[in-house]
Amino acid sequence: MDAKEALLEYFDKIALGVAVLAFVGFVGLPLLGESPAEKRQAEIESYNRKISALRAVVQEKAPKPEPLEAARAVRRALAGGPAPETWPSWLMHKRVLITCRRIGIAMPDPPAHFPPVDLSGAGGLGAITLQWADNPRDRLVKIVRYRVERNDVDPQRDDAWKTIATVGGKVHRYRDTEGLEAGKAYWYRVVSVAQEDQGLSVVRKYDLELPEPQRERVSSVVGPFRTQPEQYLELQSVRTKSIEHGQIVEPLAYVKVYKFFPDDGEWKPSPLLTVKPGERIGTTVRRGGKSYDWSSPWELVTTRRRTRKRKLGGGVEITEQVDVAVLRNVETGEEIEINNKDRDPVLEKIKADPRYGTDAAAGGEEREEG
Repeated sequence: MDAKEALLEYFDKIALGVAVLAFVGFVGLPLLGESPAEKRQAEIESYNRKISALRAVVQEKAPKPEPLEAARAVRRALAGGPAPETWPSWLMHKRVLITCRRIGIAMPDPPAHFPPVDLSGAGGLGAITLQWADNPRDRLVKIVRYRVERNDVDPQRDDAWKTIATVGGKVHRYRDTEGLEAGKAYWYRVVSVAQEDQGLSVVRKYDLELPEPQRERVSSVVGPFRTQPEQYLELQSVRTKSIEHGQIVEPLAYVKVYKFFPDDGEWKPSPLLTVKPGERIGTTVRRGGKSYDWSSPWELVTTRRRTRKRKLGGGVEITEQVDVAVLRNVETGEEIEINNKDRDPVLEKIKADPRYGTDAAAGGEEREEG
């Protein structure tokens, strides 16, 4: 073999080796190294390691708010917080994977305010006394004040309600004495005004607020109530119209007037009055430098006597004579009868205790809760 042929054979071997290497590199390499699935799995594991490293960096750099602060932040966000564009840059990094989880915080129930309960009243001497209680369902609130409202027209008419007094939040009693007319009907209701109780740590800790519609609550309506009369008449006896010794004897009534005098704080009886038909019952007397007025709106119409049967204990029945006086109210025209046998229970209490119906009779001066 000459030199030329040897050189050509050498180059052919080199070309064959290159071809073999190319074939192995482009076709045979998977057969000699990792399979495609193994290579893909390796890439996934490498990616996960990078993600875990990024998470560790985020957790280290991110602020760690207290649970309460986190809860408040969520509430502010729900109420219209800042747009995502304004959030911290570390939170918006495109490579960061954020996982949201619910924080297990037990938030307390919000404050709640309900209408006053147990509102009641009673008509007394020149006054009507009311009392009420806080609603036991109230939660995390403080009663700031109460408004007492009165209606003398129709409890169904909202425009007829008038505020007559405002008392403190710890007061649960009110005695109405302003502008009352004897015998007139009055209805009442109480409005409680409240706010969240900042004196409670739970209210401050969770920044709790009482909803605006619950700040004022109105009680149910009670009534009608009327004041007790400030005057009572007591008939002692009568003389009827008759003829004696050929002369006509005019009827007469012997009456006492019991009236309450605020300056003295007690009831006082008038002297025994002799009243003729058509005369007003009453008198004015000066005692100890003071003037006592026992005038009344009643005048005597006539007198009469009648008999009636009355049962006693043990089945005993008796016949008794009753003196009767017919009276007319000169202001209203109303006519009534009074007699000397039927006792008014209130008048009997007045006679037993001249301070009846007053605060002193109840055991001392009336006091309201402070």
